Amino acid sequence: KIRGECSVTRRKGKTFLLYELHVTVEWDGDLNGIFSSGTFIFPDVSPETIDSLPVDFKPTGEHSNLSDKMRTEGRAVLQRTIQVSLNKLLEQCIEQQCEAEEKKTAAALAAPQPTSQPPPPPTGATVASAAAPAPTPPLPPMPAIPSDLMRALQLPLPLGPAIDKMQRHPRHSKTLKLTNIALRDHHLKPLIEKLHDSNNVLEFLDLAFNRLTD
Repeated sequence: KIRGECSVTRRKGKTFLLYELHVTVEWDGDLNGIFSSGTFIFPDVSPETIDSLPVDFKPTGEHSNLSDKMRTEGRAVLQRTIQVSLNKLLEQCIEQQCEAEEKKTAAALAAPQPTSQPPPPPTGATVASAAAPAPTPPLPPMPAIPSDLMRALQLPLPLGPAIDKMQRHPRHSKTLKLTNIALRDHHLKPLIEKLHDSNNVLEFLDLAFNRLTD
């Protein structure tokens, strides 16, 4: 069960996914003939907490080996599932934005270009024998922006919010985990700039399982 708010915004040519969600997951199962069930509650799913989601684990009934496994392994699987799902949602929003921009550009190119026409002579006025000056040709249309360039300009979740947080609260950002979010080399430029900031106090940075070159 999911409730809350989610929206997409664009700022300075970049797409951001903003959300505040409350997620409830009920589970049940059987291990060695012992039935167990319970509930996971993620009360605060947002860009600020996505790297380390707070969770409340509530088993139902008596203690069992299955409930112990769900408390540790099941919790990790659910946290990762939420993170991956939100990443995919952001990627879909970026793709839809790129398609909309491409359609808008194609429609602008297909539309007839306006031409300048000389104004009609006043009623009763004598028309000069000299030829009217040639109309000024219209400016060429703007070329379409390639979709791969549009995608290259986007920062994958949660890199954008993390950089914003480092900028707004540089002395409160000591740990940053950006694992398995499809980071590429060109995404690191704004992060490197923040790391060179004299106010930066970051002590731990995890970039494992991304698409970075050596």
